[in-house]
Amino acid sequence: MENVIKKQENNLVVGRKDFLSYMRHIKFLFKRKDRKNIFLIARGQNIVKAFDLAEATKNRFLDELGISYGKIEPITETFEKEGKNHFVTAIKIELLKKY
Repeated sequence: MENVIKKQENNLVVGRKDFLSYMRHIKFLFKRKDRKNIFLIARGQNIVKAFDLAEATKNRFLDELGISYGKIEPITETFEKEGKNHFVTAIKIELLKKY
């Protein structure tokens, strides 16, 4: 099974930081780094936060850039811990900049 989280400049892994920290980083990637797309990646309970960030970016925070959704990939990752296989749901949300 492929690991969802790869170190790439346009990947933003959503975790335990506060909402505004992620919004600032998304703005930084789109405006200062001039990225055409970024990927929000989240596992488990952070999936909801990733969708909230995507919606806030698209509809309120950076609406002047014409943000839209690209590919949305649901992924199940497996890992072994103490001899047992565990499954973790993850999601990868692509945000695209039109302007």
